[in-house]
Amino acid sequence: MLAVLVVGAWFVSRAAALWAIDNWVEQQQRLFGRRWTCGTQTTAGFPFRLDYVCSDIAVETISRRSRQEARAAQMMISAPLYNPLLAQARLQGPLVYRDLQTSAQVTLEWSDLTFDIGWNHRGIRSLLSRTTGLSIQPGGLQNASAARIETARLDIHAAGEDAVEIALDVAGGDIPALARLTGSTERMGLTAAARMDKAEFLFLDDLLSSIEDWRMAGGKLTVSKLAALQGAMSAELSGALELDEQRRARGNLSLSASGIEDVLKRYGVNPAAASIGSALTGFFARREETPAPQRQAGTITLPLWLKDGRVFVGPVRLPLVLFPLY
Repeated sequence: MLAVLVVGAWFVSRAAALWAIDNWVEQQQRLFGRRWTCGTQTTAGFPFRLDYVCSDIAVETISRRSRQEARAAQMMISAPLYNPLLAQARLQGPLVYRDLQTSAQVTLEWSDLTFDIGWNHRGIRSLLSRTTGLSIQPGGLQNASAARIETARLDIHAAGEDAVEIALDVAGGDIPALARLTGSTERMGLTAAARMDKAEFLFLDDLLSSIEDWRMAGGKLTVSKLAALQGAMSAELSGALELDEQRRARGNLSLSASGIEDVLKRYGVNPAAASIGSALTGFFARREETPAPQRQAGTITLPLWLKDGRVFVGPVRLPLVLFPLY
């Protein structure tokens, strides 16, 4: 009797999962214009686990702004029958993304890419992604260079009804765009922790349209920590960001950095003047009940302003231009 129940539970779960996947694919195409296809579909994992494998997976999106396509070699999703609301997924690359209107293309390759996905009756509530040996190869984009990352971990989970908490850790980053900003070719590490409100507006339609809906609703990204380490240089940002009417980043941030004298000189900022400004900022700051943690010698702390498409360090405007994100 127990064997019959186990066999019956597996086949019932398999039928329910396939029905749910087919129903989700139909809704994606009907509501959002996304057409998901699989070259072949197989199921396995009998008797205590359900594995779903989609080979030659592809998605094509037709939106108000563009027509896009993404393809990967294989996606496998696995869930134990005793807890089907916690699934694990593995994606095999390469992943090729194309904008079919502009011919822009991005190819992603990796050694390993896994996801832990938590569900409930309202949909996905948590997503934990881990990747190693990530390579990003842009094509058809002006001034774009390949980037490489040794390891990355992204953790996103729901925080209340309309907000998400985001945590990111990147190690061994070779990112040309940031290298041009700092003037150093050493590998970089990044750590970020942030909270995004109005998250219910995101990913309901195509990405750019949902970001625009989020902006119109007054969405804000509160960064509690964004830290970067590259060689002897280190910097940490905190503050709040949003998008202005021209879709450019806007907000007030606090910048704490050390070993960045050469970077300041690259943008016409006198390190001595910056140090004086940092000292004055600390002198006039409100005294705390508990002493602040001791900072490393040579650390500069300054306000950072992003407004009207420009970047200001205190009263000094840097020769950096913030372009619209879309």
